Amino acid sequence: MLHDQDNRVINRYGVWNAEGYRDRTVPHPSTFVIDREGVVRWKVIETDYRMRPTSEQIIEAVMFARGEGPDPGMPESTNVRDRTGG
Repeated sequence: MLHDQDNRVINRYGVWNAEGYRDRTVPHPSTFVIDREGVVRWKVIETDYRMRPTSEQIIEAVMFARGEGPDPGMPESTNVRDRTGG
C-alpha cells in the first residue's frame, strides 16, 4: 500500500486518470510488483476501479519477482464485487 500525498509516485508511473472523479484527478487502480533492485516485474493498470487482479495472482507475481516461480503473465482482472457477492 502506498500513501502518495504529493502524487510523486503516481506521476512517475503515469497512472493518472485524466477523467478524474467529482472534479478531482485520481489515479487509475494499479498494482505493481517491484523487485529488490527496484525493477517493475509485474503490473496491472485498470480503467475500472472494480476490476482488479486476485490475491492469488498477486502472490504468484511476487513469487516470480523473488525468483521462486514461473512468470505469471498478465492476469485477466475480475470484478471485485463478483468475488465478494456485493
